[in-house]
Order: sequence, then C-alpha cells, then structure tokens
Amino acid sequence: MEAQWEGFRQLPKYVEAIQIANPDTYIRLSSNHETHQFQRIFICPVQSRESFRLCRHFIAVDGTFLKTKFVQTLLLAVTIDANGHTLLLAWAIVESENSSS
Repeated sequence: MEAQWEGFRQLPKYVEAIQIANPDTYIRLSSNHETHQFQRIFICPVQSRESFRLCRHFIAVDGTFLKTKFVQTLLLAVTIDANGHTLLLAWAIVESENSSS
C-alpha cells in the first residue's frame, strides 16, 4: 500500500519528465486543493494528435476499473488508422464514480 502512495507522490516528476522529453504532450494532472491528493491525470502525446489528422474520424472511449486500495478508472481513447489498425490517442486515470464526483 505504501508503494501506491509513493507512486502518487512521484506523478509530478513523471509529468515533468514527459514534458522535457516531449514538450508538446498535452498533460493535465489534478489534485484535491485541500488535501493535495491525486484526483486525475490525462495524457495525449503530440504524435497521437498529429496522427489523428490522417485517421478515420472515429473515436472510441472505453474505461475499466482499477481495483487497488484507491478505486479509480482507466480511460482510453482510440481511433482507426488508414490501415485499419487501432491507434491509442489518449489515456486518463480518473476517480471512480461516486457521490462527490
């Protein structure tokens, strides 16, 4: 369980490393303003955004529950390229649906 807390604490460094390596990646990391605890992260690499221009204009979004101590949802957005292959456009980890979300 402590490893999960440490993983959340490392997220700002992870975001910084991605943006140094690939500055045009769109990333939004949100935390609770009061507790500073992780709420959600959204990542869309510039390569995915640029590739989408050449893909079919179709986006599928799906989610799956992450069942750890912190119940969250992994969301994926994909499209279909000109060769009929799926292409990952973006992904997010968000808080699971509850009365406060």
